[in-house]
Amino acid sequence: MNWERDELLAKARLFAERGMEVERDSGLVPFWCTLSLELLARAALAHIHPVLLADPQQGENLLYAFGYPATNPRSIQTKTVLSRCQVVVERFTKAEEEFCASLLFLRNEELHTGTAAFENLPTSQWLVKFFYACQILLEHMGLDLSDLLPPDEVGPAQMMLNADAESVRSEVLEAIGRARSDFLALDGTEQERLETLADEDARDRRAHEGMITSCPACQNQGIVDGEILRATDPHLVGDLLKWETVILPTSFQCTACGLVLNGFNRMEAASIGGQHTLEHWEDPVDYYGEQALGSYREPEYGND
Repeated sequence: MNWERDELLAKARLFAERGMEVERDSGLVPFWCTLSLELLARAALAHIHPVLLADPQQGENLLYAFGYPATNPRSIQTKTVLSRCQVVVERFTKAEEEFCASLLFLRNEELHTGTAAFENLPTSQWLVKFFYACQILLEHMGLDLSDLLPPDEVGPAQMMLNADAESVRSEVLEAIGRARSDFLALDGTEQERLETLADEDARDRRAHEGMITSCPACQNQGIVDGEILRATDPHLVGDLLKWETVILPTSFQCTACGLVLNGFNRMEAASIGGQHTLEHWEDPVDYYGEQALGSYREPEYGND
């Protein structure tokens, strides 16, 4: 049993090479690439520490991850691997987790049922998403596609990623232009009404410590949602607790012009995809509840 990053990465590279060396319409391509992707995700966790791969239900698994002998160490399930990658790997969003999980579901069908799950699966449905997920996991480890794919496959893979990014950018620019035109086509009274609604939504979101940003179509304030990358521990500043959360934006909606963008890549294409840091302030009593006061209260005597 080996949970070391470099060993997992070497095996992921081996499986990727096997997938790339057969005909592209063969079911073996997604089969081997899926196995490679799972090992790459495990390597991404081991890059932080192998203990992230240990099944926490038995103590010997944790000890093994720190180099102590174990009789039969067990690692976490792949589903848990992906959910942990979403937490610790920047840009590995829910969308990437769901895509990887979909391939692994087909892998299980292929191995454990009578279904030939990978046959007749065109590369157009998964290959560029596979390269994108791999790129994110590799960048997390300070690597790139050349550290996973055979040398003659790196260029074509990068071309596919660039073409996909350009396609997304064109789609986003078209959506922005359409939303701008629709908004400008409204009469002044309706524009003012929608602008007022957008301002109200923005104030409400700001009051609840949410994210807002200027709409790339109509310049009104729009609502941003995202996934938490990390949060600081709360600390006392004056009489209040303060902490921060770093958010990776994954969707945008403008009440005024109706522009909707879903996915981090679309947010990036619209130039509103940068990470957001939110400040949170709260009274210690509200944050900790009654326990915050319990340790400070004088004991009551004579009530027993």
